Amino acid sequence: MRKTVLFFLAAALILGGIYLYQGFDRERGGQWSAPGEGRTKINREGDVEAIVTFLSEDQGTPPEELTFKVELKSEGYDLSDYDPAETATLTNARDEKLSTGFYWEEEEAGKNYLKGLLRVPNKLPAGTPFWEKEMNSLTLFLRDLGKSRVKEFHWVF
Repeated sequence: MRKTVLFFLAAALILGGIYLYQGFDRERGGQWSAPGEGRTKINREGDVEAIVTFLSEDQGTPPEELTFKVELKSEGYDLSDYDPAETATLTNARDEKLSTGFYWEEEEAGKNYLKGLLRVPNKLPAGTPFWEKEMNSLTLFLRDLGKSRVKEFHWVF
C-alpha cells in the first residue's frame, strides 16, 4: 500500500512539473527565443487572452504590407462584434505611428473567440516604408479589449 501511494505521489509530482514547465516555456517562448523566432507574443491581462504573431519578413526590401496573425479568446467578454482593424495602432523604432489603413481577414469567429489576419500597408503617408529591416522594434496596440482596455505586443529584432 505504501509503495502504491508513493508511486502515485511521484507520478503526480512529475506530471505537475511537466505541466508547469510547458506553461512557463510557452510564455517564455515569445520573449526569449533565438533570432528569427519569437514572433509570437501572448497577452493574458484582463478577461481576454490575445496571441499575436508577426508574419512579415524583410528580405532585403521592405514588405508591401505588415501582417499579424491574431487569436483572441475570452470567457467573459463578447468578441462577436470586435474588429481589430478598427482598434489597432502600430509604432516603430522611430516613434512613428500608424492607426489607419488596417484591414481584418476573419478566419474563425464566435462569441468567445476570434481568429484571423490583421494587415496594414507598410507605408507612411509620405510614401516611405513604415517598417524596415534596419529598425530594431515594432509595437502593436489593440484597444477596447475587455477590462484591460489596451493590449500591447512588442517585437525586438
